Amino acid sequence: MADNENGKKSTYFAESQKRYNEKCKFYHIKYTLEEKEKAEIVNSAILKSGLTANAWIKTAIHDKLEKDGFIK
Repeated sequence: MADNENGKKSTYFAESQKRYNEKCKFYHIKYTLEEKEKAEIVNSAILKSGLTANAWIKTAIHDKLEKDGFIK
């Protein structure tokens, strides 16, 4: 076990996390300065939903895939 910043024992292992992350798929989005208004709307929607940003984005992607007929 590794010590964390508080000097307590931790069961977190960086190598295990690294291997796990390599198996995951990540998507990143960026709103430019010109898209600031859209970014604020997205942020408001996320906050209003009560979901995490990750959960909200996954739901939005799922809904779009369903709408476009990629999934049922």
